[in-house]
Amino acid sequence: MNKSPLSKQFPIHCADVYLWQQNLSSQPFSSADWKMLGQFQRTYRWNVDLASLLDQSYEALVLTDPQQSIQWVSEGFITMTGYSPQSVIHRKPRILQGKATSNESKTRIRTKLKVAEPFQEVIVNYRRSGEPYRCHLSIFPMKDSDGALQHFLALEKEVA
Repeated sequence: MNKSPLSKQFPIHCADVYLWQQNLSSQPFSSADWKMLGQFQRTYRWNVDLASLLDQSYEALVLTDPQQSIQWVSEGFITMTGYSPQSVIHRKPRILQGKATSNESKTRIRTKLKVAEPFQEVIVNYRRSGEPYRCHLSIFPMKDSDGALQHFLALEKEVA
């Protein structure tokens, strides 16, 4: 494993935070979002490099438990969908779906969640206003150091 000069000066988690903060300007990720995900990672011992995971293009983050009940959403989710955290916490992401959401997409998502492997899907979701939009999902199982599934993290972005 290559050690950067930075990792010799600071414990690796400090280096990860530093490097991640360098990329924040290109992501809709606030310090409050980072703090909350960091708390989840420490509490549930996620065995994942969040900096690498979130080094992708996205507008919103949604964290669900293994039963797909929403536990947390990012500020970008609120902006993208118009839903407040209070209106979605402890509900399933299907509240974003509607009549133009294909049954095939929903079936593929359910099937992929059952095997708890990372996947991507494009689905039609609906904003709180009722306006439909196409949403690219990248969903990652968040497992602990023992390999037990703790959560799913969805990185979402609107696509044409």
